[in-house]
Amino acid sequence: MEGKEVILSIFIVSVAILLAGVGTKAYFSDTETSENNTLTTRILDINISHSFHFNNVPPGMSKKESIIINNRVRSSEAKIVYLEIDVIDQETSDDTDAERDAEILLGITNEAGTNRGETDISKWIQVTKMRYNDVNIINLYADLNGNDYIDLDDLNQVDQIKVNGENGLSPGEVAYVNFTMLFDPDAGNELQGDTSVVTEIVTVI
Repeated sequence: MEGKEVILSIFIVSVAILLAGVGTKAYFSDTETSENNTLTTRILDINISHSFHFNNVPPGMSKKESIIINNRVRSSEAKIVYLEIDVIDQETSDDTDAERDAEILLGITNEAGTNRGETDISKWIQVTKMRYNDVNIINLYADLNGNDYIDLDDLNQVDQIKVNGENGLSPGEVAYVNFTMLFDPDAGNELQGDTSVVTEIVTVI
């Protein structure tokens, strides 16, 4: 082992001496310059079309809606697609407190012990189906308000969720987030005229 170390040391010294000797000789030289080289990053550019239009619906009505996500042709591949649903309830009902108390006594509710006298309409809009293209994604959400189904209020309570699984979104590719929503058949009069303003936020990486 000691012999190898000595040989290696001698080799290094020899190369150093050789290089030192080369430096003393003169050579012809020429220099050229390559100019105006550019490095351009690709952009990630998506477009969203269509929104919720679930207006003037009576209790028991079901409707399908879609969010269309278009990754533009000159864009880069989107490896992750996040979806966030933001909901703001706007109460316009003119029910008095006494009328609401009477409805509570009558048992106007979608499940015993939950949403009694509740006027947040987003808790009454059930999301019965939710898919990203052909993949079910409703199981990514949970019943956070405890009324035994997934509704717009549950979607509103979570931050962005990855919805595309392992499938990227290539340049020029279009993806769909499809919803089926049901206005709870047991919704009471206190919800008449109320509105939920829904904003869909799609973030891609």
